[in-house]
Amino acid sequence: MRGHFEVFAGDIRDPHGVRTAMAGCDAVLHLAALIAIPYSYHSPDTYVDTNVKGTLNVVQAARELGVSRVIHTSTSEVYGTARFVPITEDHPLQGQSPYSASKIGADQIALSFYLSFGTPVTVLRPFNTYGPRQSARAVIPTIITQIANGQRRIQLGALHPTRDFNYVADTVAGFQAALDSDQGTGEVINLGSNFAISIGDTARAIVEVMGVDIDILTDDQRLRPEKSKVERLWADNTKARDLLGWQPSYGGLDGFHRGMHETAAWFTNPRHLTFYKADRYNLCPFLPPPSSPPCARPSVPARSSCMNRASTATNPVTCRTASPRPSSPRSASMSTVSKQTWPPTLAPATPAPLAGWASSASTATRSSPPAAVAPSSPTMSRIAIDDETLEVG
Repeated sequence: MRGHFEVFAGDIRDPHGVRTAMAGCDAVLHLAALIAIPYSYHSPDTYVDTNVKGTLNVVQAARELGVSRVIHTSTSEVYGTARFVPITEDHPLQGQSPYSASKIGADQIALSFYLSFGTPVTVLRPFNTYGPRQSARAVIPTIITQIANGQRRIQLGALHPTRDFNYVADTVAGFQAALDSDQGTGEVINLGSNFAISIGDTARAIVEVMGVDIDILTDDQRLRPEKSKVERLWADNTKARDLLGWQPSYGGLDGFHRGMHETAAWFTNPRHLTFYKADRYNLCPFLPPPSSPPCARPSVPARSSCMNRASTATNPVTCRTASPRPSSPRSASMSTVSKQTWPPTLAPATPAPLAGWASSASTATRSSPPAAVAPSSPTMSRIAIDDETLEVG
């Protein structure tokens, strides 16, 4: 891919920089966001600035520049704990964290430009994306990297909430489908596997794939405030199928296990594993500059930042797991794993590039996408995308 990108360094919060980055673009995939839910409890103002104001800058520039399509990235967190399942796009929105509230605001800003000015906006709402290269803040790489580093006492938060995990290749395919379709303009569209699994059973699936025994410790700093905790997410993906012709290739329990094999194979590659600090809980999305005060809580030594703070686990819960029989979501299984050959013979996954585009929250890039992605738009250009690519939902 070298030589096929134009890099524009900037900040999503700067309207002039965003407009300059988008000049000459036919379409924009907007994924720039602050996404760490725990950090949103600490610094909610930054989430409003980045997620709401940043989205305003994108759609305002798109309106002024006559961009032909804007794909705005939402998140399943805007639904809060499911009131009914599977969750359709008509489900009520519930801002159970400052992060989800800021994303609700961002979604509404994007849609308001479609309704008010005819700006061609599509809102994609991915559920929990997982796969190679994901940030260690997310639960699946947290479990895999701790195991791969030899730990057998794994530190996690609550085990009973359920999530609809979407493999990264499926999420990418959903964005590609939205770029190709004229049916999604002005619509909110879920991207999910239509399969829900608890965090505890997710840990058991990973343990089964990696062929180990583990104990799970409840780490208090990984727990959300009680009323902020999203207990259940499960996507209805009918609208994506009907409007975009998209459906997950990694759906259901079988697809989840295939995605988990590919994810674990990538993370356990020694070259990849060196990029992850399995013994530390990453709360902040960035390190503060040396002159800044630490963002740790008062109980943490002043010299520590919450980006590089070792976890302190409490309330040990024995959970030797990975039984093929699903366990109760609120109880720990005591079954023993059958050891398997690791790594599996499956080749490590290399997710497809996002329609030929890549960049960071402070960097927009331009490339010429493959003709198969958007044959009718051969000059499709830059996007803004979070630096933790596709950790959305």
